Amino acid sequence: WPQIGVISTEGRIDLSLFEVVHDDVLECIVSVTDPSGAIDSQNIFFTVGNSTPTMEAATIFPTAVYRNSSIICSPKNVQDNDGDEVIYLYQWNIDSVLQTETSNTLSGPFNVDSQITCTITTFDGIETGEQKSTQIAVSNTPPNIKTHVITPSSPHANQTLNCEVLADD
Repeated sequence: WPQIGVISTEGRIDLSLFEVVHDDVLECIVSVTDPSGAIDSQNIFFTVGNSTPTMEAATIFPTAVYRNSSIICSPKNVQDNDGDEVIYLYQWNIDSVLQTETSNTLSGPFNVDSQITCTITTFDGIETGEQKSTQIAVSNTPPNIKTHVITPSSPHANQTLNCEVLADD
């Protein structure tokens, strides 16, 4: 293994222990000697292939999604053993219907109880790597009381009270 400065008599070598990247050309030189001292050697050249990026998971933030939320999808623990820059490709589905959004952010309005799925695919400029998905359901937003009025404002014991509420949902 002269290309990476290694001489090994083991017949195998762990390339992850060395700084090799895709398209590096390595040479393996094998030599045998018989009991009479005759030697035969051969050289074998090979090209190191690309290592595709790996990703542990896709995550969605916030962890509670409501009708008018904006959702951010993020990759978790991405690695590319070649050191290539990793590009992320995003795909969004709502109730299994593909959306046109291709960024990491999807904004409402959403229907309550809809299932939103984000799928991230890694790409190192050469090959696509792992694909991970995560899903979240759209929750109902609690109603919001804007104002309330009780009339009469100074009631007496024999009066009927009225309470009016203005709310949105």
